[in-house]
Amino acid sequence: MIEDEQIETTTDDTTRGGKSGSASGAGGLLTGIVVGALLGATIALLLAPDKGQRTRRRLGRKLRSARDEAMEQLDDATGRARRDLLKRRKRLRKQLERGSGRMRDRLADLR
Repeated sequence: MIEDEQIETTTDDTTRGGKSGSASGAGGLLTGIVVGALLGATIALLLAPDKGQRTRRRLGRKLRSARDEAMEQLDDATGRARRDLLKRRKRLRKQLERGSGRMRDRLADLR
């Protein structure tokens, strides 16, 4: 019976769209944002019609904005991962309690 529950849990986790990798997905997203911002900054410097100081100010603002956005997304991803972990921990505890109760009942029946 416990084996059936373990199979159901494994199937349940994989059919949800792979939420277990949400933290690594957020890391990939964050990396993409940072790389994109740096690439955009480089292109902006090469193609900028403005004077250097003005371009550097604009670039600085854009980089700060990209950094702030990346930090917000990282905070959101961290919160989602934490909530997901707590839900999984709670579900696992319930399954362990049910399984240990069933084992106690079976041992009592054998005596």
